Amino acid sequence: MISAVAYLDRDPLPARRLEFLRVARREHAVLDSIGSAPYPVHTGQDLLDLAARVYRDAMGRGPIEHLALIMHGSTTGILRPGSGHGIHSWAVAPPRLYNVRKFALAWKPILAPNALISLCACLCGRSPAWWLRRAFGRIPSPWGLVSYRSGGKRSFAGRLRDAFADIDHPIRVRAHTVVGHVTASPMLREFGSAPGEPGRSLFEIALPGIEPIRANRRRWVRLVRGELARDWMMGDDSAIIRIRELWPCEGHVGTVS
Repeated sequence: MISAVAYLDRDPLPARRLEFLRVARREHAVLDSIGSAPYPVHTGQDLLDLAARVYRDAMGRGPIEHLALIMHGSTTGILRPGSGHGIHSWAVAPPRLYNVRKFALAWKPILAPNALISLCACLCGRSPAWWLRRAFGRIPSPWGLVSYRSGGKRSFAGRLRDAFADIDHPIRVRAHTVVGHVTASPMLREFGSAPGEPGRSLFEIALPGIEPIRANRRRWVRLVRGELARDWMMGDDSAIIRIRELWPCEGHVGTVS
């Protein structure tokens, strides 16, 4: 896949800023990336303007098949959502903040149909607290059963997928449901190109028929955290086969008959 890699280049904590840069440089090196280096961004306007720059850099190579965004995230936004900089599910406050529709319109000319967007950011695959409270009567733990099953219809990742579908340009989005490392967290969902559908958890995709009982959840975290999570997030579907091959036989307790 032809990839473009962007990262947040500003943060009050130098260690976090350096980690975004370190991960971005690694991904830029191992992926089939355009440009001489990963792209730094820190405002919503930067993310919109980046589409035109990527378009120029990709001339002669065809459309971008994979966009990796390495930055902060939340259930309703990416980049620096806590300070109102980036892309939001619905809010607009130019030039700092734009909504998912503006992002979709900017990136439609350069992203291939059914391209993958990797949201390497916290919580983007999880629905907001108000939705979870309405659906479950409480706010379930992001590390609990909910994250092992399909869900996230109201998440930022789901809204982003829907924004592209609304302009007749289907894409796929992979995203985290928890707070954690930008690529190594094992709690992941994919939002397919069909609008309005919940995201499928990587657990369900890799281990169909296996119940996420406590023992299996612990096994999952130990096995998938790190390289396997990173590989799948970045579009390497062989990670699914590797998970199945490495899954311990005794882990099949809880299989649905």
